[in-house]
Amino acid sequence: TLDWGVWKNTQISLGIINILNFSEVGNPGDIVILKLSGLYNFNQESLTLPAFSIGASLEIPFNNTDEENNLNATIPVLITKTIGDFRVHMNASLKVSIGTSPDLRAIGYRVATAADYSLSFNTTLVFGAMTESANSKNEDNINLFQIGIRQRVSQSGIISLGIGSGLGIGDNPHQTLFMLTLRYTGNIL
Repeated sequence: TLDWGVWKNTQISLGIINILNFSEVGNPGDIVILKLSGLYNFNQESLTLPAFSIGASLEIPFNNTDEENNLNATIPVLITKTIGDFRVHMNASLKVSIGTSPDLRAIGYRVATAADYSLSFNTTLVFGAMTESANSKNEDNINLFQIGIRQRVSQSGIISLGIGSGLGIGDNPHQTLFMLTLRYTGNIL
């Protein structure tokens, strides 16, 4: 994912999501999704008020061989507040899927909470948890836990690396989802 600050309090993102599906031996069935996002921050955090942001994103699927892979629009709301040495984040999103089959949810949600802690001026430890409604009406919610690190590499550039895991994906309560995230954030204007 690439993020850019384009105007004051505004950020746009362009990302490619590659989902590797190894459910069939010898046929990974990759799904590639192009994600376009925008975010606007209404205020700066103060002693009493948290920072409040709202955004929108559109996920456009390619290699659409899986019927669960639809055009998705998301509207997230983000709240951030510093408490002692930690910055705490609450995110809630409404997701609308366009072109869903009767077995899939047309409207879903995602709720996440995270915290970060500065290890040094340029390095931050990040950890969080998320729950998301499954795409299929017959599946349980997806629950993920992630830990990562953000490193400032220039005055306006940050590289983030995270690993995460989720349990109870799909029909098998013992199935584990593993994820690796790499992101660069920087200003263009």
